[in-house]
Amino acid sequence: MTIANDVHHHQPLHHWRDQPATWRHPERIALAAGMLAVILLASGCAWGPVGVPSGAGTDELVKSAGQPLARHARNGQQRWEYTSGSFGKFTWMVDLDDAGKVKSVEQVLTEPSFAQVRAGMKADELRWALGQPSELRGAWRGAQLWSYRYDTPFCQWFVVTVEPTGDVRDAGYTPDPMCTDGESRSPT
Repeated sequence: MTIANDVHHHQPLHHWRDQPATWRHPERIALAAGMLAVILLASGCAWGPVGVPSGAGTDELVKSAGQPLARHARNGQQRWEYTSGSFGKFTWMVDLDDAGKVKSVEQVLTEPSFAQVRAGMKADELRWALGQPSELRGAWRGAQLWSYRYDTPFCQWFVVTVEPTGDVRDAGYTPDPMCTDGESRSPT
C-alpha cells in the first residue's frame, strides 16, 4: 500500500474572487445601497401633503393628506401644519389662499428655515414658521426650550429659547439627546 493512494482530496478554500460577480464589485454594492437609501428616504418623506397640487381645495387636501396637526391663522392668511417622518423630522406647511385653495407646500424643518429665527421674534411667529416643536421643556426663570428634530446626518437638533413674555431670546444647534452613542452621525 502506498501513501499516495490514501491521500484525501480536500476542497480548496473559497476566495472572495470566487464569489458571484456582485460581491467582487464594491461599487455595485455601494450603488445598490445608495438606491435602497433613496427609495427608503423617498418613502419616508412621501407621506403628507406633498402630492397635493396647487389650487386644490381643502376637501381634496384632507382627503389626500388627512387632518392637519394644526391650523394657523395670521394677518388673514391660513397655514395648515402636517408632520411626518420618524420622530416628526418633517413639518409640511400648506399655505392657503383667500378662497381656501392650496397656494404652496413647503417642508420647513430645514437649516435655511432655522436661519430665519431671530431674537425678538414672537412665539406665534415661530410656530407659524416652524410649527410645533418636537419637544417643549421648561427652562430657567420661566423660559421654555422649543426643540426641533430635523433630517440631518449629524446628531443635533435646533433649540429655541422662548421667554415667558413670548419673545425668542436665542436659538442654536445642540446635541440631540436621542443619540445614545455620543457620536456625530456625520457621513465623514
